[in-house]
Amino acid sequence: MGTSSSYPRSVNVTVHLDAISHNYLALRNKANSKAFAVVKADAYGHGADAVASYLSSVADGFAVVTVGEAVAVRDVGVSQPILVMQGPQDASDLDAIFEYGLWPALHDEAQIELTLAHRNALDIEPWLKVDTGMGRLGVSLASAATHLQQNLLRWRGVMSHLASADLIDRSLTQTQSTRLAELIANNDIETSLANSAGVLAWPVAKRDWARVGIGMYGCHPVAGHSDAADLLKPAMSVQAPIVSVKPIKAGATIGYAETYSCTADTLVAFVAMGYADGLPRVLDESADVLLQGVRCPIIGRVSMDSIAIDCRPLKENRQRAPRLGDLATLWGPGQPVDRLAESAGTISYELLVGVHGRRSYTD
Repeated sequence: MGTSSSYPRSVNVTVHLDAISHNYLALRNKANSKAFAVVKADAYGHGADAVASYLSSVADGFAVVTVGEAVAVRDVGVSQPILVMQGPQDASDLDAIFEYGLWPALHDEAQIELTLAHRNALDIEPWLKVDTGMGRLGVSLASAATHLQQNLLRWRGVMSHLASADLIDRSLTQTQSTRLAELIANNDIETSLANSAGVLAWPVAKRDWARVGIGMYGCHPVAGHSDAADLLKPAMSVQAPIVSVKPIKAGATIGYAETYSCTADTLVAFVAMGYADGLPRVLDESADVLLQGVRCPIIGRVSMDSIAIDCRPLKENRQRAPRLGDLATLWGPGQPVDRLAESAGTISYELLVGVHGRRSYTD
């Protein structure tokens, strides 16, 4: 008897590695600095092994969250620096950091003490993570100044994370940049502040290293910013097949709870993708898919295994009627993932890391 993995579900996830490389290089050029390619969370759902391996000939470095993620990236043959953005959780993590030559970010006083107590403390090159306004991970500015002055560790660099770089009408990014600049004013040390949004919209946030994540995967981190639309290419396509096509009479309802009633006779296609595959269960009426290059609305509630599609726009655009096996594009070229994310009241990150399917790669 075959295992369940021998019979995968119907969703096809295609990752365009050439687009990821293009986006990385475009963002690095825009930053005018070195750049970490962020491959945390399985490269935002794109496959960390494949993405890191593909970028190993061009990237200055890589960034992940955990030591385990870093070791996995190193094991595919990556020789560049790997930044571990949450740093070590225990002494065994520090053993691996030393063994694999990783750069840990130390963001907590207990972490710094743990590192100081390690037998290889002086052979580890950590980054000091400072909270300049994010209100999340990072030591205080005062504490950071003390650690840099004492210099008990071989600090490789100082980093902070931007809280509102995607909002160009906020002043916090300027404030955070100023605070970091004041902190390192008397220290000859590398710094990292800009994420993808910072690279695109905030020249003041540019430092020695950028950290490019969501932008590298083709998503626009700053709403309405023309640079993103011009620079970035979609890096993932998600498609699923039509499994049923049926005419529905005017007045009939579609799906659970009778939330959608057909206002006219409607040809409806049912697509084999649902919330079990990572599609959000709650979508507003703007949600749609691409069929034959035409946007067709998703109607009724998302089921565990399927969605219903109003196919009337196909006829309006002089396209043939849908057939079993035709592929509907949930997101990909011509159908931005940000579009569906907005319909779901969420962000593209959540859709990218949550989708399940048969993953393949193009280059």
